[in-house]
Amino acid sequence: MACSRTTFFAALAVAAVLPIVSSLAAKAGEDRWQWAYCAPPYPPACVGAPAKEAKARLSCERAADAYVADVFKYRDCLNKEMQRAVLEANKVIQTLKCRKDARFCYDTPPGRPSPE
Repeated sequence: MACSRTTFFAALAVAAVLPIVSSLAAKAGEDRWQWAYCAPPYPPACVGAPAKEAKARLSCERAADAYVADVFKYRDCLNKEMQRAVLEANKVIQTLKCRKDARFCYDTPPGRPSPE
């Protein structure tokens, strides 16, 4: 009985701490990476099964128009995320080079310690 009581309290402690730790980790991850998730659009199901009724065709055309608009939003999101990733990679490379050679410290913010 003592073993099961200890197991119960251990599980209770983990259950109490886990949400705090995971929320801190998620917050740190959001602060660190700042990635944007670009949700891909999916074509409307009605495109594969053409409707005979005018009302259904019109509805499908509207859904297709919305899909095309979502494709452009998706492309814009991907472009912004690529730009963000490239800028971050360039900053990492420049920071590493700056530590080796002061000539690469051209983009160092004022007040930041100079490379050693």
